[in-house]
Amino acid sequence: WLNDHVQDNPSSTHTGTCNMSFSYQISSGGTLHISRLRRALHSVVTKHESLRTSLFFDVEKNILMQRIIEPDDNDDDNSRLFTLSESSFKTEDELNKIIYDERTNTTHFDLSGALVFRCHAAHRKQSVSSDQLCEGDVLIFSFHRALFDVPSIHIFLHDLNKAYAMEQVFSECSNCLRYIDYSVAERDMPMITASTFWAQALQDYDIDRPMPLPFIEHHAIDGHRTRRRVSTSFDFDHDLSQAILTFASTDGIQLQWLYLTIYYIFLFKMANGEQDLCVTMNTDGRYQDELKSIIGIFGNIIPLRCRIDPRSSFTRLAEDTLLMTTRSFHYSYFPFERILAQCSINANPTFLNTSFTFYSHTTHQKYAQVKLDDVSLQGIFSPNTIHSNMNMHTSDFSLSLEHDLTINRISLTVDTSADLFSVDIVDKFAQRFFLLSKCLFGTDIDRPVCELSVVLPDEITLIQSFRNTEIVFPPFGCVHHEFSRQIITNSQKLAIVLDKQSLTYSELLFHAQHVALYLGQRQKQIICQCMERSIEMIIGQMAILFSGAAYCALSPEDPVERLAALVKQVGSQHILIHPSTRNKFDEDVSLCLHDLIIILSSNNASQETSVDIDGVFPCTQRHDLAYIIFTSGSTGSPKLVQITHENIVACMLSFTHHLDVFTHHDIFVQYAQCSFDVHIQESWGTLMIGGSLVLLHPSGHLDLEYLSAAIFCHNVTYLAGVPSLALLLCDYLEKTGQREFLTRIKAFGFLGMYLIAVTTERICRRPIADSGQHRIDLVQTEILV
Repeated sequence: WLNDHVQDNPSSTHTGTCNMSFSYQISSGGTLHISRLRRALHSVVTKHESLRTSLFFDVEKNILMQRIIEPDDNDDDNSRLFTLSESSFKTEDELNKIIYDERTNTTHFDLSGALVFRCHAAHRKQSVSSDQLCEGDVLIFSFHRALFDVPSIHIFLHDLNKAYAMEQVFSECSNCLRYIDYSVAERDMPMITASTFWAQALQDYDIDRPMPLPFIEHHAIDGHRTRRRVSTSFDFDHDLSQAILTFASTDGIQLQWLYLTIYYIFLFKMANGEQDLCVTMNTDGRYQDELKSIIGIFGNIIPLRCRIDPRSSFTRLAEDTLLMTTRSFHYSYFPFERILAQCSINANPTFLNTSFTFYSHTTHQKYAQVKLDDVSLQGIFSPNTIHSNMNMHTSDFSLSLEHDLTINRISLTVDTSADLFSVDIVDKFAQRFFLLSKCLFGTDIDRPVCELSVVLPDEITLIQSFRNTEIVFPPFGCVHHEFSRQIITNSQKLAIVLDKQSLTYSELLFHAQHVALYLGQRQKQIICQCMERSIEMIIGQMAILFSGAAYCALSPEDPVERLAALVKQVGSQHILIHPSTRNKFDEDVSLCLHDLIIILSSNNASQETSVDIDGVFPCTQRHDLAYIIFTSGSTGSPKLVQITHENIVACMLSFTHHLDVFTHHDIFVQYAQCSFDVHIQESWGTLMIGGSLVLLHPSGHLDLEYLSAAIFCHNVTYLAGVPSLALLLCDYLEKTGQREFLTRIKAFGFLGMYLIAVTTERICRRPIADSGQHRIDLVQTEILV
């Protein structure tokens, strides 16, 4: 953090990252004298060397240096050591603007010149004497956080009161521990036990891997951030607060560790089931009594790592968290820089991007009253004052818990980087966290972590609407029945296109029935097809269905041994092939290989086609098998999955009649390989609803230039695939200046993989045609919440 502000950008004006301000309003009838206050401030700054310490980066030594500035007797207004400015205000809004400026304007400080403290006196109205501060006037003490932490304010106010009341000049103490002495001593400490603990705590942790939270964008390549923040806060209701406090008291778990446990569960849910989680937390750092009277920055950052067992209960996880934090805080004095040095030389600690803060106080402490002589000052609390002062570093995602001991009320603040999270996303985060807390301390305390839900009520309603089984669909038959119905209205419409080849619906029906007649009646059988992507592949699929058999795809890219094993597993005796795939099968008298090119070129084809397929071809029922497909076999032997005609037809009709994802006006790309069942949706689904199907040549899905040209030339409106395809295609078209190639696409179908926000955002940036109504429907079958 210091390197960022001292070495890389010493004149940085990043909002709120340097300033730590405390505001107090005179609440009694007493009067403060500014000249006397100036002398008291000079005495305090003289006593505490950290308030007159310069930090600068020594380029030659490549190290951060500190230098103490000695008081100058000739500096009458003390401007060399600190600044005391004055202003006036009439309304609360004007006062809030003054306080906000003190809290965010980093030009008030000069770290290299040791100007790290300032006092601002704000008069409610112009006083008779400019040297007086009266009731209603405000004092704002601001410090550079590089040399001042939150506990230091109590030391500062104590010494300021003593210096003002007694007009005491603090004498030098040769035996007292100085802040700079502590810095040197800490650097030379061996800390072997602490070093061993932290090395073991982070052993095998992937320190460079970012947590996959739902960002609105990836990090900028150059690392530049605007440092704007998005925050939201809310109070837990009385009943929930009491339930949480009762559980903590009964189980003997401190409230902060209880909520750190909930935070881990929340991150587990939001980060796609990430089980190895690490967040940071700030510590006080004054672990020795002699440090409690020294102003400076003693706070440390420690990583708190949790390995979540998804089947573990919340109670068990809370116990593990308590044990982990107890050990971690025992060694919290070990400097964070040394912790990182033990991890990796070039480590980029991404866990710094996720932090947790807990603050417990009474209402009196929050709106603290202090005394200067006999004058009472009331602390002014403004939004995010505590949160901004407590944080030593600005993380991308921070959760802060605040417990008001007076009313036993718990408040929560979610604070994030505006470069990575939108206002809507942060608001959803807060709602989900509140819902998770409510569920845990309601009825779900003993449920496994993996079964806890953070799905919001409106999202449940939406999901239930997708599952509405009471919707009346028009009667439907088998896949080839639905295809045949399209001949009545779309007989001359293009059904399939491959480069310069094409078939209309009536031509496709003719060729499919021709091959089906060749195959004969094959009810209840399974016919395999091993064929590269081609027009013949679609003809073969339809022909198998017309013959009454079920379709089983065999990928030409599979080795011969795997193909033989799959054929044996399904018990098929007939295989449709291309000349290029004949060598995939050994000579076997039990197998009948049918070359589709030879069948289609035979001259015994019927000159008639029939839409009345039940009168010509075997009668197939809705519950009969339409196709079978194998799993990848990554977890063992490939497993057989059986899909009926009813399954696939109902699925496609739900897209058209219920979800309105696509219609018969759409043009689809057949992108998927036949080893994935999405190729069935692309090909059969298109033909069942009367759309047009654009085929790619066998390796066309790997050629972005060819794929983008096919999309553009054929005016494709629907593209299915995996999210990475969309990103690759967008990247390619942006680099080649051809983003207009996606102009006509109105829907992307992402099936079988979860989406990340950046994919959605990149797709939504693509140009849209001026004419007609266009939208993007992101169709997803897997959602992890």
